[in-house]
Amino acid sequence: MTAVTFPPISEEAREVIPNAHLAYLVGREASTTRDLWARQGKGPIKPVYIGGRVHWKTSDVRKLPGVEVAQ
Repeated sequence: MTAVTFPPISEEAREVIPNAHLAYLVGREASTTRDLWARQGKGPIKPVYIGGRVHWKTSDVRKLPGVEVAQ
């Protein structure tokens, strides 16, 4: 099994990123960002749903404190 890594948010060109990428950047489990941040609305940013899946606006993620150091 190989480890999944994502590019730093500063190099991300997409307008939205999938939940797994956000979780990686903030150092949380994907289930935490999906369930607490998105479904329960307890996160600092709002989700975007695409095809029923949780995504996040790249511009919002860039504003989160500590995202660049959570690599």
